[in-house]
Amino acid sequence: LGALFGLKLGLPFGSFLRERLVLGLSAFINVEDLSLSTIKVPRRTAPTFVNYESHLERLLLNLGAGIKLHDALTIGVGIFVHPFESPNNIAGVIGPSRTFEVTGDLSLEGKFFILGGVVVNGGGISPALDGWRLGVVYRDKTSQHFALPAALNLGFPADLDLRSQLVYTPQEVSFGLAYTWEKRLTLEADLTWRDWSEFPSPYATVGLRSLDVLLPGVADLVSAPYDPGYHDVWVPRFGAEYEIEDADHWRWALRGGYAFIPTPVPNQRGETNIADSDKHYVSVGLGVTAPGWLGFTFPRPVTLEGYFSVTHYEKRDTPKNVDVAASNPGFPRYRVGGRLLAIGAQLTFRF
Repeated sequence: LGALFGLKLGLPFGSFLRERLVLGLSAFINVEDLSLSTIKVPRRTAPTFVNYESHLERLLLNLGAGIKLHDALTIGVGIFVHPFESPNNIAGVIGPSRTFEVTGDLSLEGKFFILGGVVVNGGGISPALDGWRLGVVYRDKTSQHFALPAALNLGFPADLDLRSQLVYTPQEVSFGLAYTWEKRLTLEADLTWRDWSEFPSPYATVGLRSLDVLLPGVADLVSAPYDPGYHDVWVPRFGAEYEIEDADHWRWALRGGYAFIPTPVPNQRGETNIADSDKHYVSVGLGVTAPGWLGFTFPRPVTLEGYFSVTHYEKRDTPKNVDVAASNPGFPRYRVGGRLLAIGAQLTFRF
């Protein structure tokens, strides 16, 4: 459950920029969990929902700007950011037996990420192309890591280095085409390339230094980087919106959309159990813009919008290789499937 707050400002520049430059600012806050990040370090054999959990769902700030260079051309740029570097001193134990004591400095890495887009309005080129729009949008990958260099007390000094990936979404490029008929019906289609082949290991990399010999039990802590073997995917989307205005000047917008989202996750026949499958996304929405309500006239029209969506995960059956240990949670096979429901609302005031 989250809350999104946004602000859009049209800047009153004169001359060429008059009513052509807009700034936007928004912030997303998870109202159920106000922490900036949650650290999860799954075992390599543990069932995980890496793709589902890889979202910036704590605190996310967005700043963007759009400028209309010509009736036929609009461009926009923006940045979004998750928490900056956050050092924390921790002390604790490793393992259920409380065998190893550890103290160290935990650091969370946050970054700026960029996005940009170009929209071509056909009507600004030729009356014959009125109603057509073409857009291209680039969004940077998002990622957050944590590092825990620590000192182990094993009866003699040893250095532990624990690193892992907390959040990751790939860079992507979207190509979209839309047509509006008589300012009422808008049809849209787009195709998005997602660069999942650059996805790093979702599992922790553990290094142990200052030891000439690894003691029994300590060797289990050491791991090498793991390549999950993700591949790039193309995501098609289709949408429609129909607008009407009634006798009281209320404007209604009916919306619907569909997307097919292929999974980038390869078959998990080995020791790992990353759960994901191809997805079908369907959504419906309604928007209403009212000049007033119950006899009260708003200074500017107020818009209320809502949506409901269903994401259907196709059933995916994964048998394990014969050399996989019987103690593996996914042995001898596991299945993935299900549905994810979402609902949301947005209220817009104009000043």
